[in-house]
Amino acid sequence: PASRAMAALAKGVAADLTGDHHVALTAQQQAHDLYKELGDRKGLARVTGTLGILHNNIGDLPRALEYHQRALLLFEEVEDQAGIANSHNNTGIVYMLSGNFPQAAEHVQKAQSLFRSLGHHDGQARALNNLGIIHLEIDESEKALDALTQALTLHPEDAVHLGVANVLANTGIAHMRLGNFTTALEYFERSLAQYTALGNEATMTTVTCRIAETLLEMGDGDRAHALLKGITVIDDDPPSVRIKVLMSRAALAEHQGDLDATQNILHDILAISEQASLRSISAETHEHLRALAQQRNDFPAYIHHNTEFLRITEEIRGKETNQKMAMMEAERRIDGERRQRERERAILYSTLPDHIADRLVRGEDVSGDHIADAAILFLDIVGFTTHAAQLEPKAVTSLLDNIFQAFEEICTRYNIIKVKTI
Repeated sequence: PASRAMAALAKGVAADLTGDHHVALTAQQQAHDLYKELGDRKGLARVTGTLGILHNNIGDLPRALEYHQRALLLFEEVEDQAGIANSHNNTGIVYMLSGNFPQAAEHVQKAQSLFRSLGHHDGQARALNNLGIIHLEIDESEKALDALTQALTLHPEDAVHLGVANVLANTGIAHMRLGNFTTALEYFERSLAQYTALGNEATMTTVTCRIAETLLEMGDGDRAHALLKGITVIDDDPPSVRIKVLMSRAALAEHQGDLDATQNILHDILAISEQASLRSISAETHEHLRALAQQRNDFPAYIHHNTEFLRITEEIRGKETNQKMAMMEAERRIDGERRQRERERAILYSTLPDHIADRLVRGEDVSGDHIADAAILFLDIVGFTTHAAQLEPKAVTSLLDNIFQAFEEICTRYNIIKVKTI
């Protein structure tokens, strides 16, 4: 069963990476059920986290948040610090995608701090990279650059690593936002070399487009044109990649003053974004087309694109509000579960020896434990409580102290190991 659970988990992760989310969900749910049946809390924590990542990838952020917070509870139970750090990092990503940047930063910083205390450089670098992205999202490019620079120092020099490639690309974006185009170009080219060595074609294409956009900012339209001419996209490419290439080509056409070509490319982007339900891209494209219509004095087109931009923006706001409400509900459910777990732990630790309670919390089976001799002393204080009702609080406290002092003396005299006094 343990091997079947591990195999199902691996199959689910692989299917998620190839974009087969239905197979991934089925396999990961199977792994979840097997780990639960086995009573393997650590395995259950791990697969719960992967279910969170899967729901994140398919855009179900409220469910993703719920899974990551459940994973966090499970990792806390088994006292797996690396698992706790990963859960905070993944929770931060969900909040970042939902636009809740303060919450995102809080979780990512917790992850970064935990990874640092564990000496886990790769995890620390991932958290710092995410922190850099958060700062980029809220237009804090200097802070983003600080976080990304720290992330790079944690990787071995000249290491070929997906994490390194991601940090280099994000560092390039930060420099581009700050107007440091030559430096941005350097980081994008280093990132491209990493992605090429790793054979990651989608990101190779995306970074090549960023290089072309940087060259356009530097006024080098010829080199940008040569780069974009060498990129081939097909219908099977992810919509985000096709859109990125088309956006770069639109920027080149506009740079060359070919407004007809710019308009045609933007309409192609609009078609892809609408087919893929990428509403924010659709809104951004209508906004660009609106500006283009104004530039060309095309009043009917201006009205059309302005109307569509406002309509989609309002729809997005409504969807974001519903999503935030769903995430708040998920948070409430998890908070309720956390309080219930805390109550259960309090009962365990108040009635059992600490070392037994520790094992139960970790999900271990203690039913086979053997204790040679044991005794339980029940002290009936009904008569005392009746009498105590007539006394001052100080006198009650004094009587209780006397009772428990007598109990301590009995334990000492007869060599009794006192487990708990409730």
